[in-house]
Amino acid sequence: MNKKGFTLVELLGVIVVMGVLLTMVGISANGIIKRSRAEKARIEEGNLRDVAVSYAKAENIRLAKCQAGYEVTSDTDAGECRLTILVSDLKNNGYFENKSNSCDDNGKIVIYRYVNPDNGLDEYRAYVKEGTCN
Repeated sequence: MNKKGFTLVELLGVIVVMGVLLTMVGISANGIIKRSRAEKARIEEGNLRDVAVSYAKAENIRLAKCQAGYEVTSDTDAGECRLTILVSDLKNNGYFENKSNSCDDNGKIVIYRYVNPDNGLDEYRAYVKEGTCN
């Protein structure tokens, strides 16, 4: 008698192999999604820095010179060479449009006047706390 078809063991083997392959694809896809979200947040925070500097220039905000080489490293820094604003301030004044709603309206941005210690170049910079956008 000539039987055609697969045995139960063969079918189970195929199902196990497919399960392993699908699991590997799922794990890989999850990693790609996490990395793309982190990259999106990094880009949004970069946009916020650029917009904050543009805001300071357009609104003619004058800050005293910071000590040469001084960089802001937290959103709690205060002083005459720094100004703290909120993401909502930029949105309300039409400088930042957060269509994806990925940035916290209460996120703080510190605009400061940076002086390059090597060549004396004087410019405005902005600090955005990591995690302000997600």
